[in-house]
Amino acid sequence: MKRYNLLIAEPSTIIRQGLNTLIDDNQFNIIHVETLDDVPIAIEKHKIELIIINPLVFDIRNIENIQNFIFQYPNLIFVGLIYSYLQPDILPLFHLIINIQDSKLLIDKKMQSIIAKYLNNSHKSELSPREKEVLILLAQGLQSKEIAKKLNLSTHTIISHRKHIMTKTNMKTMGALTAYALLNNIIDEKDISKK
Repeated sequence: MKRYNLLIAEPSTIIRQGLNTLIDDNQFNIIHVETLDDVPIAIEKHKIELIIINPLVFDIRNIENIQNFIFQYPNLIFVGLIYSYLQPDILPLFHLIINIQDSKLLIDKKMQSIIAKYLNNSHKSELSPREKEVLILLAQGLQSKEIAKKLNLSTHTIISHRKHIMTKTNMKTMGALTAYALLNNIIDEKDISKK
């Protein structure tokens, strides 16, 4: 059975150790850090594939801090560890949320779903040339109907391409897709504002 490299970024020793006992260490090599400054070093040193991170390690008053950090690591799976109220627009930035009240059984199910959905699929499918073309137009701000007209395809086909792009890239929002396109040199920053 493959073991995945998991980083727990949590300032509280009690919560870090508690998570450590709840997560199946037969599937994960678990590394702990306390501060956000330690995260990039651990990611590089331990070849991290998955990170459970408390959003409170960021300055959560500025959602762009979290977005920018997550977008630096497009191949990492981010799981938010939540135990206090957060702005609702922060939660969609994470692939999955673990709540402090979750039982061991529920945490196990969530971790298995992450493995099945993202990690077993580690050699993600490449975007097809057509999907890249659609992604560029989406990043430029065009709507599905506009893209369909421009590419002489049906709106349904464009929506289907969009779903495949989101699945292959593990991105959930247009902002995340745009960042993915930029980070993977599919689109140049100067091209984003075109319409």
